[in-house]
Amino acid sequence: MSNILAFSNALLRCEPYIVAVGLLFLAMAPLTLLGLALDDRTISAVPVWLKPLKFQLSLAVHMLTIALALGTLDRSVRQAWGVKVILLILLAMSVFETGWITLQGARGLPSHFAADAFDVAIYALMGIGATLIVLSTALLGVLILRYPGYGVPQLVSRAVGTGLIISGVTGLVTGWAIAENGGAVVGGTGVAGLALPLFGWSGTDGDLRVAHFVGLHAAQCLPLLGLALNTWKPQTAVPAILVIALLWSAATLGLLIQALAGQPFISLV
Repeated sequence: MSNILAFSNALLRCEPYIVAVGLLFLAMAPLTLLGLALDDRTISAVPVWLKPLKFQLSLAVHMLTIALALGTLDRSVRQAWGVKVILLILLAMSVFETGWITLQGARGLPSHFAADAFDVAIYALMGIGATLIVLSTALLGVLILRYPGYGVPQLVSRAVGTGLIISGVTGLVTGWAIAENGGAVVGGTGVAGLALPLFGWSGTDGDLRVAHFVGLHAAQCLPLLGLALNTWKPQTAVPAILVIALLWSAATLGLLIQALAGQPFISLV
């Protein structure tokens, strides 16, 4: 019951404009799905609407996660100008990334690693935007650990703050790895090779998107695991979530090393 009350209180403290942007991204997804069903254009054998759909859903989940996480931050800190600036940057960069990727999908052009001079310039800005998003996420995690909200259980603040930090740091490292590699796939077959259903990860070569995905979603999974632990073994929940955080980080690093070695997450050959 205490977990439910803590969750409900956090929902009530959500920032409405963060929620609104998250819901906007969700509202875009059905139209993108329609495009995916009706438009047979591809970029490097990948449907043009697939990447916009992934980013819309991913950033929708991220925005709603941030909105909920802010409910665990001390109210006075949450209202400080510094946090408002962080949130403004996070929102602006998320709207820019989602909007540009969706526009490029509609144009049938790549949003990443483009050849056109203008698109290359925008891609550079996207790199800056993505970096600011993950850094903002990690910084909010630090603030939540340092200034938990009044009445927020220690487990909740630890799980939420640690999850955001891991998400931000691993998102930054794996994102840079993708950029430095010139794409997500490490190996000779490339994106035209066999891919895992739904995710699109390469089944023949290393794919940096696996580590990127796992690292980023620490923001959602750690709080959920923490709440489950608190229900099952509340006396060990707080130290256990720290152990899980270390294991999660190690797993992300392991997946990154696997991909850089050119080995697929799951081999389809």
